[in-house]
Amino acid sequence: MILSRALLTLLLLETTIFIFTDAAKPQANASAVVKIGIMHVEGAHVISADRVLAATGLKSGDRFDPDRLNVVMQKLGKSGAFSDLTYTYVPQGAVVKIDFKVEEAKFRKCLFDNFVWFSTDEINSRLQKDLPLYVGVAPETGDLLYDVAVDLEKLSLEKGVKVHVTRRVQQAFIGDKDWNHAYAAEGVKVEIKAVHISGNLTVNPNELQKEANLLVGREYSAFGADLFGEKTIFSFFADRGYLRAKVGPSAVKVLQRSEGSEGFPVEISYPVTEGSLYRWQPAEWSGDQSISSKDLDALTGMKPNDVANAKRIADGWDAIRDAYAQKGYLAAKISAEPVLDDTSLLVHYRVALVPGPQYHMGSFLLIGLPPKIEEHLRTQWKLNAGDVFDAGYAKDFVKKEFLPALQSGGFLGRKISSQMKPNHELQTVEFTLKVE
Repeated sequence: MILSRALLTLLLLETTIFIFTDAAKPQANASAVVKIGIMHVEGAHVISADRVLAATGLKSGDRFDPDRLNVVMQKLGKSGAFSDLTYTYVPQGAVVKIDFKVEEAKFRKCLFDNFVWFSTDEINSRLQKDLPLYVGVAPETGDLLYDVAVDLEKLSLEKGVKVHVTRRVQQAFIGDKDWNHAYAAEGVKVEIKAVHISGNLTVNPNELQKEANLLVGREYSAFGADLFGEKTIFSFFADRGYLRAKVGPSAVKVLQRSEGSEGFPVEISYPVTEGSLYRWQPAEWSGDQSISSKDLDALTGMKPNDVANAKRIADGWDAIRDAYAQKGYLAAKISAEPVLDDTSLLVHYRVALVPGPQYHMGSFLLIGLPPKIEEHLRTQWKLNAGDVFDAGYAKDFVKKEFLPALQSGGFLGRKISSQMKPNHELQTVEFTLKVE
């Protein structure tokens, strides 16, 4: 009979653990030794049942001890691997059958940022050997995260590398829901000494290598190296019209150390598929028509059959935003979708324009200026309250009027600022020039 009436609920780290009290211990002769019989795990998916049992440290044939079982359950709860964890046991003569029921927590991938004295496969293999609840992923919280760091320090020491291991949340962007755990080794220098780019490439190799060498001399980080490939190296090709170029992932190789040197010199390699070079065709404009298609085409700064330089294209979108801001549309949105023709090797963009609300001039504030300079600037300011606010005019005013006035008055050594503060309810802008 299952002794369910004697359950005691223990709330631990948001994990519910049901434990039998002493009153429910199997009754046997004082001289009899009750042993653990069959153990079963229900609900294990990411972590196998065998690994859950291994993590308990209990084995069939061991002496059954409810107190020890309680300690084991607390340890499993603190690991963070389970959002819910219960057990029951059934006396079967001289043995006890134990049933565990688990609900697994949410798991995250583990990344290893600069452990160049290991391969990632070697790290995962050793961690899974040492830590039964580690299976290449780890829970969002709990003691298992600390255990991984401690084991990485121990494994590194086996390689003769003494480090302190830290963990951080690795996000692609702020608020990224698909974040990972990233472990890094501190106390050892891993310096990038060389960068190699491979592939069937047509770009100028000297220019490419100059761009790649921006990474030389930096501390190695796998995340940083991949980001450099995705941003800097990819941009090198995209800015030359290779809009389908593919870079990476990066690979790291430890170079031979000179005698007496410390740390690890490394070379980073990037495989690159250059792809085809694309040329520009005029965009398709949809949405707002307050700026003509002809003017929009001119603002892109691109002409038909120009090399589709990604930077020039991005600058064109910025120029269009500035043009809208000059008309008071400070929150204009531009959605640009590239359409690449792989036969003609031409690209055009489908661009949707949403100007948003139009803002008007509100207050013009001058703070911290002597009366003479303030009076001069007020006479030069041409936007009156209620006029359509021109963000371009405001920027030019700072450059052509405000800064020269400060320079003539000997104020340039002070802290100066300008601020355009929109009032979204009134759709007005408060423009402030300040000297501290």
